[in-house]
Amino acid sequence: AVFSPILYNVTINCDEERGTVTGGSTGPYGYNEVLTLKATANSGYFFAGWKKDDVIISYDEEIIVTIASEVTYTACFEPLELVTVTLDENASDNTSIFENTYGKRYEITLNRKLSAWQWNTFCVPFDISEQQINKTWGYATSIVELTEVKNGTLIFDGVYNIKAGVPYLIKPERTVTAPSFTFNNDINVSLTP
Repeated sequence: AVFSPILYNVTINCDEERGTVTGGSTGPYGYNEVLTLKATANSGYFFAGWKKDDVIISYDEEIIVTIASEVTYTACFEPLELVTVTLDENASDNTSIFENTYGKRYEITLNRKLSAWQWNTFCVPFDISEQQINKTWGYATSIVELTEVKNGTLIFDGVYNIKAGVPYLIKPERTVTAPSFTFNNDINVSLTP
């Protein structure tokens, strides 16, 4: 007797303008074959979930599926809502605008000037990466964080990233008035200093 493997047609969909899927493609798969599908959103979009046929089954970007029938998996992507924000150091509350950040693209401008080669106090309600710091203020920018007070002496440690809600001293390589930062659905916010 000759046995043929049971094959099922599996459709894997996504709008390629909005994102991509790796780990599998449309075609025949064997019964009990396991696929690890990963969805990645393109710039300006966010991953909104996986559908099996027409039902949302996961909001995780990566899913593991076992093939047992003909089925369609669709990676869903939605456009990021653009939110333009200006933070003013004299405002009493700059955090309420960050209460629901999922699915949003933030363009944030700080309404302040940081002078080159001078120490400036600095605290913002969002993380700033080393790459963003170098792009904004230059590679020779120094940043320090207060770590302890010992016998009346302030002890600072150098850092490369800025964390939300943590106060720092920053000495930029160049003077920048109203620096801007862009975050695509990946903003880490602290609502308390």
